[in-house]
Amino acid sequence: MKGITLIELAIIIVVLSIAIPPLLNLIAEVSQKSVKAEALNTATSLSQVLMEELCSKKFDERDTEDDTGNWSAVLGPDTGESARADFDDVDDFHGWSGLVDDQFPYYTASVTVGYVDEASPDTILTIPSPLPDNWTPGYKLVIVTITHSLTGDLIFKTIITPLHSL
Repeated sequence: MKGITLIELAIIIVVLSIAIPPLLNLIAEVSQKSVKAEALNTATSLSQVLMEELCSKKFDERDTEDDTGNWSAVLGPDTGESARADFDDVDDFHGWSGLVDDQFPYYTASVTVGYVDEASPDTILTIPSPLPDNWTPGYKLVIVTITHSLTGDLIFKTIITPLHSL
């Protein structure tokens, strides 16, 4: 008559108790990394959606520089533009924050827009007051930040020019 002895059963239990916990930890780690990778992918996709929306807008509220050679000196939504759907030029998004897509409520976005010059494209310029003639450069830096609890803040940047938004 063949069977498992009590000692063999005890040895099997000891071997399994040593082997199973590391395997469970490995499975948990892989699952966590997979979830974070999916969150990064979703955040990147949402930033692309928002950037495409921004790039589809006019460079400025004005079609050309004014008679002093300047673009708009005030960045942010213009009068009557309270919702993102109302924004008609790039700098209307300045200071906006909210959901890019209602289907992804755990991802929030914020936008900063500012003038930059060719020599320092990563540094937003402070708009002087009073505004001198021919001061506003023809470049706007757009910074989109997507935030999620797993990814933290992801920052995406692009430069917009009047030619880009025609």
